Amino acid sequence: MKDLNFKIVEKYIFVLILLLNLIPIFSGKFFPTVDGPAHLYNANVINSLLFENHSNLNIFFSYNAEPVPNWTGHVLLAFFSLLLPGFLAEKALLIIYMVGLPLAFRGLIRTVAPNRIWWSYFIFPFTYSLVFFFGFYNFCFSLIFMLLTLSFWIKQENHTFSFKFILSLFFLIVATYFSHIFVFGILLFLLGLHIFIQAIFSWLESRKSLKSVFQNASKHAAILLIPSVLPLILFAKYFLSRPHLGQDVYLQTSELLDWLRNMRPIIALHFNQEEAYTSIIAYVLFVLTCIAIFNSVNLMFQKLTSAQADFKNWFLTNARGPVFWLMATVITLFFYFKFPDSDGYAGFITIRLGMLFFLFYIVWLSSQKISFWIGFSSVLIVLFCNFKLNSFYIEETKRHNKVAKDIYRAASFVEPNSLVLPIDYSDDWFDIHFSNYIGIDKPMVILENYECNHGYFPLVWNEALMPSTLLGDLSKADLPCIHLKENLKSNTNAVPVDYVLILGDLGTNIETCHQKIEAVLKEHFTEIYGTKNCKLFQFNNIKIP
Repeated sequence: MKDLNFKIVEKYIFVLILLLNLIPIFSGKFFPTVDGPAHLYNANVINSLLFENHSNLNIFFSYNAEPVPNWTGHVLLAFFSLLLPGFLAEKALLIIYMVGLPLAFRGLIRTVAPNRIWWSYFIFPFTYSLVFFFGFYNFCFSLIFMLLTLSFWIKQENHTFSFKFILSLFFLIVATYFSHIFVFGILLFLLGLHIFIQAIFSWLESRKSLKSVFQNASKHAAILLIPSVLPLILFAKYFLSRPHLGQDVYLQTSELLDWLRNMRPIIALHFNQEEAYTSIIAYVLFVLTCIAIFNSVNLMFQKLTSAQADFKNWFLTNARGPVFWLMATVITLFFYFKFPDSDGYAGFITIRLGMLFFLFYIVWLSSQKISFWIGFSSVLIVLFCNFKLNSFYIEETKRHNKVAKDIYRAASFVEPNSLVLPIDYSDDWFDIHFSNYIGIDKPMVILENYECNHGYFPLVWNEALMPSTLLGDLSKADLPCIHLKENLKSNTNAVPVDYVLILGDLGTNIETCHQKIEAVLKEHFTEIYGTKNCKLFQFNNIKIP
């Protein structure tokens, strides 16, 4: 009865921590991230193209014909944007992630180590991670689907593989693929590794013939392959259509080691302020690792020296899970040191691998025998660090929220279906896509749209119809420093932008290109809205000769 009461109380504690961890999300009207405003704006464009008829949007944007693996976050944002204003649609998405990741990780811990559920609290510092603040929402959601799939597969490994199982596995794998292709690849590799580890242990345990073990492993591989065929075809097509650019960028080994020591994947905004707490978490993991190794070696020594113990059977019974997670951790660490940080298409590969390494590492630690009170003390330290970090994120969110709100208010001065040119003079790297906040609730064409430039998001520029754009009477050739479009494939006449949104102070840049911009704004535009963070200029509708 006491054990049952403790489990109930522990569930309530976990839910309480889960809710407290949401506080930064509600610390302002917006929760700004680097890419978040672009995702939110493009979700609004997706809805406009689907359900409305805005000529400019249809001329400038079209859906990506390739089923690219970056749809999950956009689909969710587009759905919520149909029901809610943009800032609430954003919060709905973030809440799903902030609740989904801890619950998915807890489910995996419950599958791997049901008697050591306290390890599930270690996920909280990984919620407000670097990739999250970068606004890599699709990658973040892929982590949820990956953890759910691993838990689902491991729980079902000794059960009959039914049609229901295949269908459920199909949806989980497809959801992972359409969230992020990199995590999809890691997931299939881990599932294949799990089949291999299980086959080895089954052979050693049962002394069956290699042929019999191979047939059983082949059966499991086939069951995995069936729901994976479609995403695997898309996976192959994605990479075959993108030849290697020869632009691999590698980081120094010393830097990679430092990133492990200070847990760089969860340092989000300011290194010096956050490292003080992330390093403490790293030390806690190190101490727990030492304890786990000592306990494992001591237990193995006892089994080896005990006359009554059957060491081999004990090892085969207890080592399957730990060996798999240790292998997953070590292989991910190998990838962390060997993969480039950027390959010309994708970036921040090392940070993503570092994130995966720590998650697998914690799952492996959960499979080790560590006393409850040591674990409980560790959880208290980790949660203390997590909430100290959250208090810092709250203050930073409030600061960035002021800029986001100023830009959002500017939308009330913009006519629907207009052409907006953002020009960024802000000295804050974090604000790089904040201009997109102006278009999250109103249909308009914003020329600063990095997603359309890359080809691996749901929307692309409509090269067949999109005209070239002008700032006053100047083209992209005259002003290469800004986001004017030059489309040589289109036969339509160039069109002037209707509005210019300036972030920061225009007068701080003395380069020739920007001096031209200042002159054009004075001659052809009128300032209609201004704050210390941004200014909005409207074209005077003068006919350009």
